[in-house]
Amino acid sequence: MTEPGAVSNEPEKPEEELSEEIIIKRRKRRQDRRLTQATKVAKIKARDGNECYLCNMPLTEEDMTMEHLIPKSKGGSSRIDNLKLAHGRCNVLKGDRLIEELELPFVWDEDS
Repeated sequence: MTEPGAVSNEPEKPEEELSEEIIIKRRKRRQDRRLTQATKVAKIKARDGNECYLCNMPLTEEDMTMEHLIPKSKGGSSRIDNLKLAHGRCNVLKGDRLIEELELPFVWDEDS
């Protein structure tokens, strides 16, 4: 038997074996974990402002992307604490490198 608050290694029971109240709570937890992209962008803007963290220039809706601080290819997640806003071209230039591997801020001449 598992102690209260402890994490069980047993797989979750199928929904048909659970009470309706537990099913509703489980679905709500799952739903709460999934934020829409628009919600993520709004939360990141509120936290960091509306400029690219790679070049420090203002962002517009058209050129705004979400950038992973630790790239997904290197084990990073899509949680808000691993995301920043960046221009599309800055995001592409950064690629899957870590911040420590870059010379920041990126500087663009007006012809770029």
